Amino acid sequence: MIKKFDKKDEESGSGSNPFQHLEKSAVLQEARIFNETPINPRRCLHILTKILYLLNQGEHFGTTEATEAFFAMTRLFQSNDQTLRRMCYFTIKEMANISEDVIIVTSSLTKDMTGKEDVYRGPAIRALCRITDATMLQAIERYMKQAIVDKVPSVSSSALVSSLHMMKISYDVVKRWINEAQEAASSDNIMVQYHALGLLYHLRKNDRLAVSKMLNKFTKSGLKSQFAYCMLIRIASRLLRESEEGHESPLFDFIESCLRNKHEMVIYEAASAIIHLPNCTARELAPAVSVLQLFCSSPKPVLRYAAVRTLNKVAMKHPSAVTACNLDLENLITDSNRSIATLAITTLLKTGSESSVDRLMKQISSFVSEISDEFKVVVVQAISALCQKYPRKHSVMMTFLSNMLRDDGGFEYKRAIVDCIIGIIEENPESKEAGLAHLCEFIEDCEHTVLATKILHLLGKEGPRTPSPSKYIRFIFNRVVLENEAVRAAAVSALAKFGAQNENLLPSILVLLQRCMIDSDDEVRDRATFYLNVLQQRQIALNAAYIFNGLTVSVPGMEKALHQYTLEPSEKPFDMKTVPLATAPIFEQKAEIALVTSKPEKVAPSRQDIFQEQLAAIPEFKSLGPLFKSSEPVHLTEAETEYFVCCVKHVFTNHIVFQFDCTNTLNDQLLERITVQMEPSDAYDVICFIPAPSLAYNQPGMCYTLVQIPQDDSTAVACTFSCTMKFTVRDCDPNTGVPEEDGYDDEYVLEDLEVTVSDHIQKVLKPNFAAAWEEVGDDFEKEETFALSSIKTLDEAVNNIIKFLGMQPCERSDKVPENKNSHTLYLAGVYRGGCDVLVRSRLALGDGVTMQYLTRRIPQNPKYQHIKTCLDTGCSLTKYTEKLEEIKRNYRYKKDELFKRLKVTTFAQLVIQVASLSDETLEVTNKEIHKQEDGDSAAPHPDAEVTEGTNGKGSPDGTPSPILFLNNAGAGESYRSTLQSVISGVGELDIEKDTPKKEDTEAKDTPYPDCPFLLLDVRDRDAYDQCHIIGGLKVLAQKIPEGLITGSLPACCHAPAPSGSARKKTSLKVPLARAENRWRFSEDNLQKIQYYLEEEHIPSDTASRFSRGSSGRNSKATAMRSNPSLPGTAGSGGVLSARSLSRNSIQNRPWK
Repeated sequence: MIKKFDKKDEESGSGSNPFQHLEKSAVLQEARIFNETPINPRRCLHILTKILYLLNQGEHFGTTEATEAFFAMTRLFQSNDQTLRRMCYFTIKEMANISEDVIIVTSSLTKDMTGKEDVYRGPAIRALCRITDATMLQAIERYMKQAIVDKVPSVSSSALVSSLHMMKISYDVVKRWINEAQEAASSDNIMVQYHALGLLYHLRKNDRLAVSKMLNKFTKSGLKSQFAYCMLIRIASRLLRESEEGHESPLFDFIESCLRNKHEMVIYEAASAIIHLPNCTARELAPAVSVLQLFCSSPKPVLRYAAVRTLNKVAMKHPSAVTACNLDLENLITDSNRSIATLAITTLLKTGSESSVDRLMKQISSFVSEISDEFKVVVVQAISALCQKYPRKHSVMMTFLSNMLRDDGGFEYKRAIVDCIIGIIEENPESKEAGLAHLCEFIEDCEHTVLATKILHLLGKEGPRTPSPSKYIRFIFNRVVLENEAVRAAAVSALAKFGAQNENLLPSILVLLQRCMIDSDDEVRDRATFYLNVLQQRQIALNAAYIFNGLTVSVPGMEKALHQYTLEPSEKPFDMKTVPLATAPIFEQKAEIALVTSKPEKVAPSRQDIFQEQLAAIPEFKSLGPLFKSSEPVHLTEAETEYFVCCVKHVFTNHIVFQFDCTNTLNDQLLERITVQMEPSDAYDVICFIPAPSLAYNQPGMCYTLVQIPQDDSTAVACTFSCTMKFTVRDCDPNTGVPEEDGYDDEYVLEDLEVTVSDHIQKVLKPNFAAAWEEVGDDFEKEETFALSSIKTLDEAVNNIIKFLGMQPCERSDKVPENKNSHTLYLAGVYRGGCDVLVRSRLALGDGVTMQYLTRRIPQNPKYQHIKTCLDTGCSLTKYTEKLEEIKRNYRYKKDELFKRLKVTTFAQLVIQVASLSDETLEVTNKEIHKQEDGDSAAPHPDAEVTEGTNGKGSPDGTPSPILFLNNAGAGESYRSTLQSVISGVGELDIEKDTPKKEDTEAKDTPYPDCPFLLLDVRDRDAYDQCHIIGGLKVLAQKIPEGLITGSLPACCHAPAPSGSARKKTSLKVPLARAENRWRFSEDNLQKIQYYLEEEHIPSDTASRFSRGSSGRNSKATAMRSNPSLPGTAGSGGVLSARSLSRNSIQNRPWK
């Protein structure tokens, strides 16, 4: 674009960049040449280039300066030089946002856009659309439509790309150009077709059906542009990820067919799309892997790199699928491109078998010396992953890593090797001594302070437990003599740990610590003095508290608390209970190994610290104290629903804050004032709701609910909350997002949310569990044994126990050795309020898993002495387990049901009992009241018949009442024998006891007193008419026997009479009574119910439980047989109505 300069112009520049020392003022001064006549195109081009260079270098132009230069540049339109004119277009685009009145060139650009010079038309369209706003777009709409379908490819592409940019400011106008875009999509030019397809997709991307139709059209008709094919593949893969149809979808067939395309670009795009599909099996990956295998032998380096990089990703999830490519990958180890060679070797390390490890290590040995440090780090990380995959090969890999450790290299390279060796030591206890020996040799000549202190810490942790710990003392004390202050301090701490755990070494360690007390550094002297005095006490508790197990608080949290304490001076001493606890690190598996950069690491705040800051900024939560624990997100909706909600539980000392992260997936709605209403099942109290102001399409928002934990009941740990999201909906335009003025209230039912035992316990790592266990003693010890019959392996048992209790495994006890039938699990944690808890669980594998659960509670820590403990170590786990078993045995649930469900036979027996109990209770109550009025001093005993009927006893004191009969159990009876227990689903009832019933005429027209039945629908008539189950009475009429329904049913509810010949055999129709309401069951109703129960073969065992009859979800009673002697109502002469004798009624139908 720039013409050749004169010799003096070339010599004026310094170095290779002629614009290196440009000054903005000098360039703007030179721009005055634009006003000269005649125009000098070459000099004007040079000045425009300088202006563009300054703009791209970030030089700030003032509005006045830019406007003056812009107006001067417009005079250059008088020149007919093509290069100068195109440079003007480019400058207009760059200065459009910083200059004023750029609209002045609209006429010149429009003239060029509609002119005959094709070389001007395309750039003029791009520049014109850059300076056009929404109000001016309609003026050029006609020209844009013509340009889109223009026969000149450059003009058509310019119009299509400009249309994509114009969509941001005026979507509705651009949408009217869709017909022209469809016509351009059939162009023979590859770029025009690609740009047209892009415009069509962006116009329809919010309409899934329209996108599907567009895909079907172009996949069937075929395309000529390889770029358009790549775009179609990306659109299809996006739809596949959203629909989750997998390989059964026609879109997958289209992507797979693109693997046979003639263009390499399309083939790779299709292979990459298949590999990145979620839940893709190895069989579905096979065609893509085969294509990538062919690319590995391509003469083009870019194809080889793309293939091996993609295979590396596949090997992370499906290593077996890449095994067939191992031979091709081995050939790439010697590739001249080191990036390809590094990716090849790391892929082989992921896919290689255990038998090929030795051969791979030999190949890597000759390969590693030729690559840079950043690639060496990638190789070391791959070796670390291979060690976890094949732990028995640790000796070969340890030797290889130790040789790499001796070679020259930078800090990142050495740190990667040290981390890998430490990982091998932690995963394979048998490799501990060899690994520690290599690390001791390394720190003898280590120039990196961070690595030296890290290794010394490891020696202090693992060295005392080795068979001969004394051999490490020399290496550690050498660091005290030879190294800098930080390393010397770490060495002193390591020496103290040796002396605390080994009585034989203690005298020598004390001598070495006394020598350290004369060190020149304060930190070293203070540590030596402190540890010397602690070790001289020779107390296990002191060693465990101050040497083995350090502070359990968060160091960043303590730093912030101390800083806040210094900002607000107070006479009170600093309180450690205001510092949040340190959380166990959460390790996330990275999807891809990234190359190491030379940038310094930035310490990222922990997840707990981030939540602490967020919650502290809300006024309602400021007084809650330090955050104890934050749970992992719990999803309360499915991923494909209209609203996506997940919850994070933030636990404080006496409160829980539920943080609901909500996302609105509907583009035609704007949600406002979003809250989640919570209803607890236990004694938890909901205090307040913090709403989210608004929730736009695909924009996340947060609302909060504050709940108080019950303080009077220490066992109230687990609780279930029913959640409903309530909000105000404002409909909006899907394209513009502008909402309407009026809105309406709506709600959305979420999944139930559970608070479990693990939510109240924070994981705390105890480096030396044995010392911590002995420190506690057995004063607060509790031992229980459980049979985990449904668990078949020790690994499964360990994982379930850790998940249930939410505690941190110690001593690597969460790793179960192979071929072991027993295992001991060590867990440590802190209960909400600051009470430390240790658990030792011994597991034995038989037919199932037997767990001996032994827990010790550490006495109250002095720093938490003002916080009340809420831990009941005696029975919390047992009660919770029994409660779960009781629910499974006695209740029947379906998904999303709120109420317990009883069998019809159980309900029928309860009806008889309540009806008889009601009359007898009233009679007994009247007798007792009469006796008290006569001054009878003897304590009345409840009526024997009532006692017999309820299989329980009334209260021995006071006036009997129906409530006493329902809720009280006598001294000789269990709580489970009361009628209230039966209704609750956990009781037993003697159904063989038959009592005479005395009718009270005064109570006929009133409800049963204290009737223990739940009225499900208590709404008024308007609410019922608005929303009710259609045909509910018909279900009662056809499914429920006649005697079990109070009142009569309308005529429309009865089953239709049979047609044909069956009509003639039917007895005369009985006129149907008008529907009416009754408060009580009549005597003949109760006789019918009793008859039905006898037909159901109720067991005669007086100790049988209702729960046994109703516990199974799939239990079925025997079918009822019709009986002509069935008692009927008085008015029917002993004959049942046509409904009860109908085939669609109770005949041949079991009660479920």
